[in-house]
Amino acid sequence: TTSAAPVATKTELANCNVQGTPSSGLTSNILDRAYAAGPISCQLLGMYRSRCESYSFQQSTSTSAKNCVFCSTYIDGSKVSCSSGMHFSDKYPEDGSNVCYGSTEL
Repeated sequence: TTSAAPVATKTELANCNVQGTPSSGLTSNILDRAYAAGPISCQLLGMYRSRCESYSFQQSTSTSAKNCVFCSTYIDGSKVSCSSGMHFSDKYPEDGSNVCYGSTEL
């Protein structure tokens, strides 16, 4: 049995990989939902949505689950920290890159 290597994740940034539950500020600005196999796939799907400013990802074993959600607003102040299993990231983190997951810019 093989297992996938852990995904490189920026944990030192306030707008990357923040676990929580969305507030009405995010839920009222949802653009689209899609299935993503992992956080890197979700991040990449968000790059192709022009009005997307942030996205959330929640692991799922079902390919019919739309576990990647794209929003037209930033996550700042729009989530409540808790252990929900849902992780929020801005499309363009505060470090000036365009990735929160992985080590290669998109």
